[in-house]
Amino acid sequence: MLRSSFMWESLLKGLPAGLLVLLPLRDEDGSLADFEVLAANPAALRILGTTEYDLLGSRLGSVHPNFRQRSVLNSFDKVLGRDAAGEFEQLLPETAGSSAMPGWYELTLIPADGRLIMIMDSISKRKAVLREAVRMMNVDDLTGIGNRRLLKSHFWRQRQQDGGMALIFLDLNGFKRINDTYGHETGDEVLKI
Repeated sequence: MLRSSFMWESLLKGLPAGLLVLLPLRDEDGSLADFEVLAANPAALRILGTTEYDLLGSRLGSVHPNFRQRSVLNSFDKVLGRDAAGEFEQLLPETAGSSAMPGWYELTLIPADGRLIMIMDSISKRKAVLREAVRMMNVDDLTGIGNRRLLKSHFWRQRQQDGGMALIFLDLNGFKRINDTYGHETGDEVLKI
């Protein structure tokens, strides 16, 4: 096993993901209330938009309000209770009073000796690509109008919610003649209009 402090220091400084070492803080009733930040690597400082001086010793919930949410604290507490690593995705929206870089992050939580190691890795680009792929699956790329797949999903959702539905069907009379006379590129332009 490698125990070189130089290697570990190099790893932490060079790690592109943010890394925090957190001390759990509990209420009188034993509920997880927050975390004291014990250590942070340079990437974590960049993500959280703060300095080591301001971050170390502070409460994680004061860095970004999302870390004060009961659902987030419950997820962290489950990892501590199982004493096994866990992962989940967390949105850090832009909020007043926070200089953290907004976006989606994959949080890897590793319990260690009564503390919690949190690795924050941005997945905003991956989420954007996924959103675009879903959009491309559901929208006609020529007209930008929802396709049959999107229509079916809307109808199924409405049907499950017992919502009212209406369908309007439009037919373009003589459209075949436009394609045959002027070509499909002109026909595509007519469809866009």
